[in-house]
Amino acid sequence: QDDRGYTSEQMASMRLGYYTTPNEVLSRLKTLGFTLEDAEACGYVEVDEAGTLLTGLSNRIIGYWPHPDGDERLWGRIPVGGGDKQVKKYKFAAKLKKDIPYLFNQRKPGVLVCVEGTMDAWALQLTEIWGCAVGGASINSAQALYLQNRGIPELAHMVDGDQAGWNGAITSIRNCESLGIVVSIIPLGAGMDDADALLRSGQAELLHTLVSKRMNAGQYLALMLRSLYNVSSPDLQAVNRIHSTADCLTPTSRIVFDKYASLLGARIDLRLEAGRIFGELLRAGLSLDEAISNVRRRTGHVISIDKEELNA
Repeated sequence: QDDRGYTSEQMASMRLGYYTTPNEVLSRLKTLGFTLEDAEACGYVEVDEAGTLLTGLSNRIIGYWPHPDGDERLWGRIPVGGGDKQVKKYKFAAKLKKDIPYLFNQRKPGVLVCVEGTMDAWALQLTEIWGCAVGGASINSAQALYLQNRGIPELAHMVDGDQAGWNGAITSIRNCESLGIVVSIIPLGAGMDDADALLRSGQAELLHTLVSKRMNAGQYLALMLRSLYNVSSPDLQAVNRIHSTADCLTPTSRIVFDKYASLLGARIDLRLEAGRIFGELLRAGLSLDEAISNVRRRTGHVISIDKEELNA
């Protein structure tokens, strides 16, 4: 609490705990009528093949992630610092399925904002933004389906401005937009702090500004497409991934994508490009089947040649 500057009221609302050792946790669970098998099934303790209790979440701040079976699973974070290769910042219970985004049910006015870390989700919540954590770089398919079933028409995904953030944004767009959820992206600039760090540094208003300036998925894809073409040798696999993702967009986002792609001069005819590559490969000496396979791998388009008998 001192390290992060949380008030006592904020600490109370966050319902955090502290995981001492698996032996102590198990002994307290047993006094409440739980067995070792019960505790292991929920991931509250971990056991190796020899039956020895593993350290697991020991010495971590813990919180409670809702689970599809109606129970809750644990997530843990080291109390201070960012961790390293030996000690990871976050750890999740072994039996945790992240199908239900963390803090989703703590609704606030405005758009739902998805982030990776649980403390980032709390940072949004404590600044009166409806934030939830997905526990990974992208919104997975199960989470997207859960949100769609709960009637979410729109959401924003806050991502880092690096390659991992780009990959996460693409996956989130594909999973959510294909189910009719309009996605916006909030890209954090290079070196920009995450939501948790912004709150701790007293920049809560910046979080509201970032949310208000969120970028529709169609515009985000168009800008990414332009950046891919602004190099001497474009990554055609990445280009094709953007176009295949654009095919999954909702009508709202598709209109935005077509508009910005045209304005930015990044809208190309991929069928024409596939045909051009096919011809060049044949001229270079590849067999018909090799050229077809190569074009499919690079562009996603399948070239077929059929003969039709015409009546004289």
